Amino acid sequence: MVENLDDGSRHLFKVTFNNKAPKSLTGVNWKIYFFSFFIVESKHILSKDGLYTKPEGYTLPNVNLKVMHENGCLYSMTPTTGFKELPQNGTREITFYAANWAVSKTDIPPNWYITADGLNARVIDSTKEGFVGEFTSAKQWKRKKEDKYDPYSPMSRYQRYKTTNTNVQMKMVIPTPKEITNLDISKLLNITGKVTIVHSGLDNEASFLTDKYSFDSSTTASTNGVNIYLSINNTILSAEGYSLTVNPSAKTVTIYGKTNAGVLYGVQSLLSLLSHGLSIPQMEIRDEPRFEFRGMFIDVARNFISKTVLEKLMDSMAMYKLNKLHLHLADDEGWRIEINGLPELTQVGSKRCHSNTEDVCLIPQLGSGPDTTTSGSGFYSIQEYKDILSYAKKRHIEVIPEIDTPGHARAAIIAMEARYRKFSNTNNMEAEKYRLIDPDNESKFLSVQYFKDNAVNPCIESTYVFIEKVVSELKGMHTDAGHPLNIYHFGGDEVAKTAWVNSTKCDQLNLNFSGDAASIRNELKNYFTKRVANITFTHGLNMAGWEDGFNAGDGMPFHISMYQNQHIYSNAWDNVWEWGEARRAYNYANAGYKVIMSHATHLYFDHPYEPDPEERGLYWAPRFTDSYKSFRFLPDNLYENIDVTRMGVPLSKSEVCGANDKKCPALQKPENIAGMQGHLWSETVLSEDNFYYMIFPRLLALAERAWHKASWENVADKTKRTMDMDNDWDSFALTLGTKELNRLDSIGINYRVPPPGGSLDGDEIKPNTAFPGLSVEYSTDSQTWKSGTIPYTGSPVYLRTNYCYSLLEKKKRTGTTMTQNEKLADRHKSKIYIIRFKDKATPSKPRCASDASEVKEDRVLNTKLDSIEERISIFDTKFKTVDVEVASCKERIGALEQSAQFLSNVHDEHKILKSRLDKLTKNIETTKSVNNDVKDRLAGVEIQSLRQNLLFFAIDEKSMNTDMETDGNKVDEATGGVTGATRGVTGITENRHLEEQTNKDNENCIDTILDFCENTLKIEHAKTAIKIESAFRLGKFKKEAVRPRPIVVKFKIFSDREMVRKMSKRLKGSGFGISQQYPPEILEKRKKLLPVMFQKRQEKLSAYLVDDKLYVDGTLWEK
Repeated sequence: MVENLDDGSRHLFKVTFNNKAPKSLTGVNWKIYFFSFFIVESKHILSKDGLYTKPEGYTLPNVNLKVMHENGCLYSMTPTTGFKELPQNGTREITFYAANWAVSKTDIPPNWYITADGLNARVIDSTKEGFVGEFTSAKQWKRKKEDKYDPYSPMSRYQRYKTTNTNVQMKMVIPTPKEITNLDISKLLNITGKVTIVHSGLDNEASFLTDKYSFDSSTTASTNGVNIYLSINNTILSAEGYSLTVNPSAKTVTIYGKTNAGVLYGVQSLLSLLSHGLSIPQMEIRDEPRFEFRGMFIDVARNFISKTVLEKLMDSMAMYKLNKLHLHLADDEGWRIEINGLPELTQVGSKRCHSNTEDVCLIPQLGSGPDTTTSGSGFYSIQEYKDILSYAKKRHIEVIPEIDTPGHARAAIIAMEARYRKFSNTNNMEAEKYRLIDPDNESKFLSVQYFKDNAVNPCIESTYVFIEKVVSELKGMHTDAGHPLNIYHFGGDEVAKTAWVNSTKCDQLNLNFSGDAASIRNELKNYFTKRVANITFTHGLNMAGWEDGFNAGDGMPFHISMYQNQHIYSNAWDNVWEWGEARRAYNYANAGYKVIMSHATHLYFDHPYEPDPEERGLYWAPRFTDSYKSFRFLPDNLYENIDVTRMGVPLSKSEVCGANDKKCPALQKPENIAGMQGHLWSETVLSEDNFYYMIFPRLLALAERAWHKASWENVADKTKRTMDMDNDWDSFALTLGTKELNRLDSIGINYRVPPPGGSLDGDEIKPNTAFPGLSVEYSTDSQTWKSGTIPYTGSPVYLRTNYCYSLLEKKKRTGTTMTQNEKLADRHKSKIYIIRFKDKATPSKPRCASDASEVKEDRVLNTKLDSIEERISIFDTKFKTVDVEVASCKERIGALEQSAQFLSNVHDEHKILKSRLDKLTKNIETTKSVNNDVKDRLAGVEIQSLRQNLLFFAIDEKSMNTDMETDGNKVDEATGGVTGATRGVTGITENRHLEEQTNKDNENCIDTILDFCENTLKIEHAKTAIKIESAFRLGKFKKEAVRPRPIVVKFKIFSDREMVRKMSKRLKGSGFGISQQYPPEILEKRKKLLPVMFQKRQEKLSAYLVDDKLYVDGTLWEK
């Protein structure tokens, strides 16, 4: 990488070809494929409107190599006529530009490969991991001239690590408990000798102790030795709360929780105490989580992560009390979950390899190379996914599967196109069944990651048949594993603006687009999201998505009332401060969404730990995110996190929020902040080691903030808050360095060891580390390493952080057995950093920048050549224009002659009239279709308006009868209520007279209903728990009436309505009835579908009604 600072919007590459083959490389039949995160030669390859890349590519001047954008981040270069032969051992340099900047070695993915006619594609050995040259100057590691970041030196690190706190105390437990009392370190309980875990029905939770230590497990206490009591106690308020008491005098440890999960978290705190020694002090812990949702997101689609690695991750999540594992199972670059009945998803969509047709695999991306042996390929079988679910269940971790749609769906699209081709010649209906695209859609677009074809079409029914199939299969796997699916994540992010602008199928939906691309996309996202939500609702699921999937514009979401699901979760991620979208988090919470704080500036672990070219990761949000930054995140006070721009320029809250915080809405409904989540997107995660390096130890900072709200978070004075926070960080960092990293070692996690700092003090170098407790080694030759005092004589000194530890028991790690007390001093080393002191304060530059004058001269010459070529191209275009005009004149003459003949032909005139008649007939049919669509929409609006309502039947108008005597009425499945006089007394028409009627009735229908709920439905505390907005009798009171009038009830809260509706099963055979209120049109449709539903049930099929639709075996039934 040569430089970024040419004009601040592109960077210059230099690639050197060195022919080591036994013969010359000619310009015939070969092509090199390579990868770039940014558009290569965008000024030449990208269309003027930026919507597509030119299929003809661009020929680099002087070298006769054509560069083409294949798709995504895959490019190719191939010789053109005039390519100069490259002799054996010959070298040739080529330069080209790519958009934006590259300031990290991982910006250039590895495993470039070459193809040639008749030969298999082969990786070019020199492009394997570590092939990018050194970054030695600011023009390489800065993105723009205003970029404030430089790689840290040992001295700058020393300043970052330095603390003035002289009384740092190690934390007892991470995450920090809410309350520790009665602590007396002079009274110790020795957990040695005979130790019994006493419990009943908590075998799973007890196993976390017995698996690690030789403790007994029993339902009765031991009369001698130590007893550890585990139990459930309903007096604890929080579902995941627990209490832990250490009583040395009684030789007991008592742990109880509200639920099994709470007990497990108490056990984990005990394990944390024991990890520093088997003698623990007297204490009482009362603890509960700050947030119900404490998650970790893992992208297994870009690069695959094995089941074994996920299991280690879940071990650590349980240790630190994280309870949600969000698995990103599908994206453009891969599909990672086996789906029964759709084998192409894994046969094709889970593999990346060189392919011109993509019949057997997806094309390579992200440095995956030409074959399926890298992390670009892989998937979880149905059994493996069930194993993951079982492993998670044992640790009280909820697994949330994500299938990203409608954008980021290329893997699924390509797989279903392979399926389409397989069936198209034999069974067209089967071929079209799960198809995700409309082949006639001529929309041109590029996604954020430069894919041309990654958006499913939301306007074709087969898209929803596919989603229904996938949701149904995922739900089945969860059920089989005993880990019920609760939340389905549909993705929803980063849909290209013009993905559907020219789709005829979408035009046929008649959604009244305003015309511009953004409006079309938003309308169709709205339509798509609602359809997917309905599918999840029929399966009894909540739905989640990334915040832009719900974005209606101007920072506001689609109205929450359009969804029937109990909860809609939104991951709020897009908070680059200068972009102005941080407001979405609080706007969405205020609008009723359950918001998961997922902010990229603090919680994206795919970003580097430091602003150093050697550090792995992307940096589109902040330049870096270290553990300290995640630790100091304020989820309850979002705008107080405002610090710097992406370039490191300081930002104030007023600059972002404007006058009176107009651009930063306040949080009005804090109860809708569900929790927070860390994220690992895997574009640069190419191995297991990469995976652990990027997550750990940042995950511990995430866990600390998700579980524990620190006292300093509420300090209004920013200076005081920062001081208190830094003191808390010192304690946290000390605990990591002296205890927690050891615990990660014990479960085989190869975390990142931070490099050391160093400062010159006389003739001695004083080192320090990010986590006190880690040691620093030094060397004068980078080969022989020593510990202890570091002398400085004027020669270079090399430093590295080293973590020595001993294991208390046998554990396997990378094939090595580590026995008790074995020292493994070389297990963890940081990268090596060099100190050269010219004087007492300033280190010299780490390396000399190479002379780039020749490259600069080449660029000047290339610019001149480009200018000449452009002028020649202009003349060539003018000549071609003349040729076109001549040809056009000839065509016009021919057309005039044909027109004269045509006018004399009466038969042809008759054809025109007939064509007009056909068009009028077609218009009539279209009008009928539109009319029917309007009716359907009106019905939908009516259903939505009645969503909070229930109808109650047969409740006595004089005094409520609670004896539940049967009067012989039968339940009508079309209405859900009793037959007879009550049938059909529903719909909007009857509601028009409700207010007038209620003024005439003396009965308080709200009291009547609440009495009924409490006494007949047996709902505890119904009168205080259930909130009713209004309740009325339908129709006029008639003394001679045989049956009491129905009561229509509108609930304030949908969940109250759902609870009452579900409890109505208790009324079977009682004569009373409760039903959802439907418009007459919907009732009519339901009655027509009833015979079909009963017939399907007789055929032993699962059949049920949802509004006016019939589902058979989970699939929408159509005539």
